[in-house]
Amino acid sequence: MYSQKLLRVYYAFGTPVHVILQKLPFGDQIETPFRRVAWRFVSAKIPNPLFVQSCYLYWHQGVREFIADYASGGYEKDTRLLLESLCKPGMVMVDVGASIGYFSLSAAKQIGEKGKVYSFEPQHINCEMMRKSIAANGLAGIVTVIEKAVADKSCFIKLYFTEPGEAGASLYSLADMHRSHKGTIVDVTTLDGFFESEGWPPVHIIKMDVEGAEKAALMGMKQLVARNPNLKMIIEFSPKNQANAGVGIPEFFDTLMSLGFSKLQVIRNGLQPVNIPDSIPQLSKMEGINLFCERPPQ
Repeated sequence: MYSQKLLRVYYAFGTPVHVILQKLPFGDQIETPFRRVAWRFVSAKIPNPLFVQSCYLYWHQGVREFIADYASGGYEKDTRLLLESLCKPGMVMVDVGASIGYFSLSAAKQIGEKGKVYSFEPQHINCEMMRKSIAANGLAGIVTVIEKAVADKSCFIKLYFTEPGEAGASLYSLADMHRSHKGTIVDVTTLDGFFESEGWPPVHIIKMDVEGAEKAALMGMKQLVARNPNLKMIIEFSPKNQANAGVGIPEFFDTLMSLGFSKLQVIRNGLQPVNIPDSIPQLSKMEGINLFCERPPQ
């Protein structure tokens, strides 16, 4: 299905080849054309859109490393299942750093026509894919795409990425990546500013993955949190991305706590409770995990 065998061969054998080529003299100049040619052949065999979790999902080559997991439904499966269990008919869900809309579409199916999904995404090509998927699935009345980044102030700022149109992007220079640090200027908003302009609709769930800008986004949603005491949040925690943003790990968790999110659980093989600050040394060794954050009843 979806040429799964071809995808497995590509990732099993192509990835080591890419790594070897990058280590050679002028490796980047060799590896990039090789990768593009190989992917052009493989992607021609994969449907676009994919049919995933009862939704049509449009994609572009910048998310190629996730295609096999998208096609199988295995992409961040524990997080997806938790989000689907949290989303009930009529709820409002906010997807911050929505990429091509994998989680937005999944949430929209659960929330239904009486609910709402707000999908924030600064990369234009990702927004194009989302809009096509929304139209293909008849979700125009449920999902709204906001082509903006989210931080602690409204402004225009440079968004860095490895190559134009690739999935990896951040408001902070990705100094640890091998390819050239290209970027584009994007519009930035705060969640407080946006939802004030919307008349403060209730918000039940936030899913946030913004490649290091999590602290800034949290600082820009204080009023939103205060207005929604039962708000639940899924947020990515990556020590590497926080370091790129100049945010210390204790500082990241202090920010969560200052907003009242004192009940934290790692989403991995279910939910694993953590205790702050005692669990910080253990969490510091993890990379790219999602946390389920709740506020105790007032």
